[in-house]
Amino acid sequence: PERVEEYSREFARLCKRLHNTECPKGMFPEAKDQFRTLLKADKVFSESEKKVVYDFIENAPDCTTALHGDMHFGNALTTLPLGAPKNTPHDVFFIDLGYFARGCPLFDMGMMMGILSFGEAFPDFFEENYHCTVAQGREFWHSFLREYFNPDIDIAAKEKELIPYLALRQVCVEPMMGKPLPEEDCGATFAMFR
Repeated sequence: PERVEEYSREFARLCKRLHNTECPKGMFPEAKDQFRTLLKADKVFSESEKKVVYDFIENAPDCTTALHGDMHFGNALTTLPLGAPKNTPHDVFFIDLGYFARGCPLFDMGMMMGILSFGEAFPDFFEENYHCTVAQGREFWHSFLREYFNPDIDIAAKEKELIPYLALRQVCVEPMMGKPLPEEDCGATFAMFR
């Protein structure tokens, strides 16, 4: 807990390095295609709801860089031993690369923001699986944003920009993981795309 900022800044640099890595066309799936495939397979949403999401996917920036696909702080490992003093040499690696893709880094940002949103709704699950409190997760996220974008970032404005990317995660990814969007949340979630 006392090193949240240090770890978040290191994770942000790792993510930024990934997101600045050019990914040749055809080497990995296109993120947009992955989302389209997940949405097409969905049996819950109406065609008009799906159209809202398809339109968002189409209008998202086209990028040629690498994406993790399931980016959050639980999907990185460090060689730093527990209790090691600051400045101890170590490496940080991504794990869980099953959704590695090519596309816009904002898709990854929406995933990470979605993990925190999920944690705010289910704090016990979050603490058990991510080994920190939701408040520490939020501190990690804010420090991450300052390191990834710039130290003077308007966090509220950036989060507002990322809301549709978070919604994309809720609509496409969570149902695939066996956590379909509850019907009572559908209207609010689809409003995030507007």
